[in-house]
Amino acid sequence: MEDLIYKAIDFAVREGAVFSEVRYQDLKHVSYYFINGRLRGYETGKIKGIGIRVLVDGSFGFASTNILTESEILNTCRKALKIAKNTKIKSKINIERQRAYHDTCIVKPKEAPTEKDKEDVVKNFKDFDNTISEIDSRIALRLFSINANEEFKLYMNSEGSKIEHKAPYIMIHRLLTAFDSQKTVVQRAKSTGGKQGWEIMNDEFIEDLERDSKILSKILNEAKPLKEKGTYDVVIDSEIAALSSHEACGHPFELDRIMGREAAQGGLSYARIDMLGNEKIGVDELNIIDEPLIEKSSGYYVYDDEGVPARKKYLIKNGYVNEFLMNREYASYISAKSNGSARASFYFNEPLIRMSNTYIEKGDYSVEEIIESVKKGIYIKSYMEWNIDDTRWNQKYVGLECYIIENGKIGEMVTNVPLEITTGFYFKNITAIGKDLKFYAGTCGKGDPMQGIPVWFGAPTIKISNVVIR
Repeated sequence: MEDLIYKAIDFAVREGAVFSEVRYQDLKHVSYYFINGRLRGYETGKIKGIGIRVLVDGSFGFASTNILTESEILNTCRKALKIAKNTKIKSKINIERQRAYHDTCIVKPKEAPTEKDKEDVVKNFKDFDNTISEIDSRIALRLFSINANEEFKLYMNSEGSKIEHKAPYIMIHRLLTAFDSQKTVVQRAKSTGGKQGWEIMNDEFIEDLERDSKILSKILNEAKPLKEKGTYDVVIDSEIAALSSHEACGHPFELDRIMGREAAQGGLSYARIDMLGNEKIGVDELNIIDEPLIEKSSGYYVYDDEGVPARKKYLIKNGYVNEFLMNREYASYISAKSNGSARASFYFNEPLIRMSNTYIEKGDYSVEEIIESVKKGIYIKSYMEWNIDDTRWNQKYVGLECYIIENGKIGEMVTNVPLEITTGFYFKNITAIGKDLKFYAGTCGKGDPMQGIPVWFGAPTIKISNVVIR
């Protein structure tokens, strides 16, 4: 493949491209789908091909193929060149030149994702299902979906870079629904994932599954609606705070979204370019980070899909707008340099500005200290549903496992507590940040056609003061 890729890059340059790059992908995958302990879906496959992007006269052109012959690769390069030459845009793209990188980045799993015996996987998840059923038979729907991949990627460009990535990836998603005809229906969705092998199904995974099952049972038995509406100090567990880091900071800090590219697909952003370094949108203690270099994480990578080295980025620092997520194209529009935030799901997708592992930096308080500081409050430990508007400003979370806090002590369990806040109120009314930083796996969607990218989002426990619960 290297020789063929060199030929495509050289051909593009000879035909007028000031920059050309080729991404080769060889992905093996296996997926399982279980409902109530029964295997209802199973699939194996391979995705293999190259994507070619060229920059001609200030416009990008992109084309891809899964026919990996010299003639077809060069023909694909011609298509990319034709698209670039025939695309006229108002603001010409003038990407910054990067140094050439030569690197090989390998993540070795203990148990390869696509090599585990199918019958072993079926037995494991039947056992998980039995465990849940034994905890409470009212957990009537027990759904697991598993995607396990092994991927090799080769990136080369006209600047001389040659970068190889080889890594496993597993995502296990579960949905548990508990039903009591005399009471209510409660549902718990959660994902576990990372650049790991089947060792991800460790004791912690099983304990977490058991805990969620017991909590659903407890909610059916004990939880009541919140009687008294009004103003509370709200303590949100790391799970909700982690999701907010992704939705209320990560997405609105994508520079292409800020500049309008996502307007018809995913919405706009409350953030503006003139906020950089100038606008304080949170308390001094608030730091929100995007960090691709967390090993074994879902969002782990060493170089992005434009050959730019990955690095830690403080999106919000000491409450100030500090940095946006950028690729090479959008960085050029504001006379900046890419911070390695371009990612593509597959070889046939163009790289877009994407998050990796986005999280709120831990603070100084223990969870116990935060609870003790609350005179009248609500502790929201998990959510059953959530939504956020197109600019990422108005957001709502409906608490699943919740508790009243009175005079620093946790009291009775309540459920379906609605937390409705704006991003501005939230960031400026944080009065305590815990030190119990935890991460959660997810798949982030963006683009048209839609690209799903594996990410982590993280946070510690956080206290928000003077929240009106309606």
